Amino acid sequence: MTGKEAHQLTWDKDRSVCYALAFSRDSKLLACGGFGGLWLWDPTNGKLLWESQKSEAYVQAVAFSDDGCLVAALYEHSLDVFEVDSGKEIHLQSLKMTASAISFAPDGRTLLLGLHADRTSSGLSGCAHFVDLATGEVFAKLAGHEQEAKRFAFSPKGKVLASADADATVLLWDSAAHKPPPLAVKKHSADDLQRLWADLSADDAVAAHRAFWTFVANSDAAMLTIKDKLKLAIADGEQVQKLIQELDDDDFEVRSRATGELEDLGELASDALRKAAGKTELPEVQRRLKDLLDRLEAFPVSGERLRALRAMRLLDQIGTADAREVLERMAMGGATSRVTIAAKAALERLKAR
Repeated sequence: MTGKEAHQLTWDKDRSVCYALAFSRDSKLLACGGFGGLWLWDPTNGKLLWESQKSEAYVQAVAFSDDGCLVAALYEHSLDVFEVDSGKEIHLQSLKMTASAISFAPDGRTLLLGLHADRTSSGLSGCAHFVDLATGEVFAKLAGHEQEAKRFAFSPKGKVLASADADATVLLWDSAAHKPPPLAVKKHSADDLQRLWADLSADDAVAAHRAFWTFVANSDAAMLTIKDKLKLAIADGEQVQKLIQELDDDDFEVRSRATGELEDLGELASDALRKAAGKTELPEVQRRLKDLLDRLEAFPVSGERLRALRAMRLLDQIGTADAREVLERMAMGGATSRVTIAAKAALERLKAR
């Protein structure tokens, strides 16, 4: 570290002021909340990945889930939770009381919400709500602060919760006593499972979120589906090299066809595309490779690649021996593939539990 400025993140400052900042645990993402919305940045290059605008409201706090797959924005009277990869909202909750703090529990399912002082017959008291993101329901409440809870912190494995209020009091809680209730297990037909698998690739993030937690609740059925559906993020090397060579073909139609097939391969060809981009000096090939890599790295993610990333998080949440086995297989894909990286990160989190 040199102490020098790395990047300057800019947006329309006449429209918004930044009130809240949060890094993802791996430091690869930075969320900025301000008046009028939420902005997600790549701090390594200063690139804005996506934004969510909300007029006439300002973000008081932002927080990432431990796996970096979700980001929450706390407005004065509402809570928004977004899926990072798609940039889509998966949960919106209106608040009757003004909120002041949010924090994800390490389980990836629970969000803790600190509310301003609640008027009771005995006076004012701060309170905190445990929100189950699988159902959107509040399943537990904590009361004990005389002022509003301003900050939360979970111990690494989530067994202890610390909460601090505006009256300089910190309370420690046994968070293991506040676990979300078991999800309802339901028998699903083969057609049901196919629909759920299709929903995991949907642009409708709410539908994908429902499918995600339905699979978690029915983990045995989920594993049967996932094992058959997921593809290792690596492609036939000879085929990819042939397509890359055709990017410089004299025939425009051949070049266009090769570009289209490489785009269809997506992350399966990511390693080879990056290697070729670093070697070639041919302008036409450089341009086409850059365009392909830009599309690969683009946010938000969609389609099959989004489903694969959702599946990595799903396997992490299921956490069984079968889930680990599939993650280990997916972790053998191309080194620069987002799916491979997500599989490796999920395995590391499972080891730490």
